[in-house]
Amino acid sequence: MMDVRSFDVIDSLYREKGYLDGDELASSLDISTRTLRDIIKDVREHVEQYGATISYKNNFGYRLEVHQKTLFESFLAQEKKNIENMRFDYPVTSDERCDYIIRRFLLSSTPVKSDDLCEELGISKTTFAQDLRHVKQILSRYELQVEVQSKKGLAVCGSEKNMQSCMADFVFYNDFASSASFTTHSIGQFCRQYEQKIRTCVNRVLSDNDYHMTDLGINNLVVHILITLYRGQMDPSKPDLSDVKINEDEYRLEISMAQQMADLVADYTGMTLLEEELGFIAVHIIGSRLFSREDENLISMETLNLVRDLFEEIRRHYGISFFDDMELFALMCMHMEPMIQRVRNGIPMRNPLLDTIKSENPNGYDLAVYACRWLSQRLNASIDENEMGYMALHFGIALDGMKKPGQKRVLAVCASGVGTSRMLKYNLEKLFGNSVESITTARMSEVTQMDLSEYDLIVTTVPFDYPVSTRVIQVGCYLSQSDQDALRNAFTASSDNADQLIRAFDPAMYIENGDAETWQQAVEQLCKGMSSCINMPDDFLKLTMDREMLSSTYIGNRCAVPHPTSVLLEENRIAVMHLKKPVVWSNGKRVEWVFLIGMKRYEDAGSDQLIHALYELIGDGNALRQLKLDASYDHFIRILQSVLSVQSEAEDDFFR
Repeated sequence: MMDVRSFDVIDSLYREKGYLDGDELASSLDISTRTLRDIIKDVREHVEQYGATISYKNNFGYRLEVHQKTLFESFLAQEKKNIENMRFDYPVTSDERCDYIIRRFLLSSTPVKSDDLCEELGISKTTFAQDLRHVKQILSRYELQVEVQSKKGLAVCGSEKNMQSCMADFVFYNDFASSASFTTHSIGQFCRQYEQKIRTCVNRVLSDNDYHMTDLGINNLVVHILITLYRGQMDPSKPDLSDVKINEDEYRLEISMAQQMADLVADYTGMTLLEEELGFIAVHIIGSRLFSREDENLISMETLNLVRDLFEEIRRHYGISFFDDMELFALMCMHMEPMIQRVRNGIPMRNPLLDTIKSENPNGYDLAVYACRWLSQRLNASIDENEMGYMALHFGIALDGMKKPGQKRVLAVCASGVGTSRMLKYNLEKLFGNSVESITTARMSEVTQMDLSEYDLIVTTVPFDYPVSTRVIQVGCYLSQSDQDALRNAFTASSDNADQLIRAFDPAMYIENGDAETWQQAVEQLCKGMSSCINMPDDFLKLTMDREMLSSTYIGNRCAVPHPTSVLLEENRIAVMHLKKPVVWSNGKRVEWVFLIGMKRYEDAGSDQLIHALYELIGDGNALRQLKLDASYDHFIRILQSVLSVQSEAEDDFFR
């Protein structure tokens, strides 16, 4: 069986389908060229057994030639599975070692000695000390600490509720739960023995009471009970649990169901759930209740008022009104009713789609971040990013409904004749059909009193000298063929639009191989670079830090996109930093690329396209690998232009 680095070399060569330069390959894998040569020497004979050969050609590099595709791909798939399992027992990277250390702490009934961990991981005490600092940062997010117990070793300490929450994330809600390492560990054997029994207990009580929970909520409850019972075996002493905050008169049914589940669990497993746990089980039930249209009468007046006030706050702060969207109001009420109980009692609702929501729905997610900050103040309870992600789904759908393709607003500007205005509007309606929301006509003398940022396109029959960010097209009243062609392309990604997007990435705001030691330093340096190019509000940095504290702006692929809580600028600008050495971001992830986003106050199609292009770049692993080899500004722009080119080709024609 190959080790992780050997597999990465073979996998990279196989995906390349041609020659791959040795220096580039070594750099992309963070190894030296000498190490690469040693690895290839070791694996060359191995892959030949499975129908493949590795060749080398001067000035071209290495190439993997596959002669028996079925045999080789079967071998590669098996090795990949072995590697995925191996990284839990024999972690290689710092992130993998930190996860391993945290699991060792959580799953051990006694303190763990640092010497034992060094031996298990095959690392020096210096490397362990560095990893332990990262471990402490991660655990601090759960309000847990690493305690040194004299002559015994290291142990994690904190409240039982926080210990259970951390254990859920690092044992059950990640790839470890589906690995071979999990099944051979005592926690895996415990789950294999009791998980189905507990699930049966939960489903039976729900069925007997005709009560509906989300599938995810049922799974969360089963995991919670498993963790509680497992930790009860590790430490039979009474857990330190806080009282839950639910109205016993209002939720008598759920409290009764919690007792029914506890009784069934005792019958099925022979283990007892403490009385203190029943309240948390009840909150899990309440917090995952599945409401339907028929249950709208069960929504409390508190929730109805809260959603109404939230919509008013969004209208006041963003200028976006959701009051006409009755579908959103109903969905938000049904979502908020159980959410209130979850956040008041600190019951987490895991969100497996969180990273995807952040990257695919940034506008909806930012709206949810603001909404949850406001809600946390009203409810006097913290709201985590998992809840923000679920709320972002509702906002994202509503925002998309407001900005359907074709729902553009056009301003038609003429001289002063009513007949001319009517003729231009008629011709525009004939050309656009139902592809635009509205066509407004105005005389040139009226333009100065209008908010031109409200329009996506300005069509004028006279010279238009006012400085605006909205695209302006001058035409004749009867729209020649060239006029029509220009208008048809008005809302597509033209080369001019691409040039405007590129201008958002000023070379003076690009830092290659930055030397920041913390994420805060990286953000400060980027803010300083941006302020040297454009006028920025004094509180831009503070609002950016505030936004990061609400929810991490890390979005995967070792990239983060910090930005302030509000749109503040007169023009779109994105400052970029490539870090010479990755920094630990606010969520504990390592980051190599930081994109500080500053958007102009009035959103338009260009703003949407800019954000979409940036997220396309961040999601393109191949593009980021190329940038890692050459992080210069010129290379960055070439890569971005290629992304814009693909994005433009992929867009549907506006008038189809």
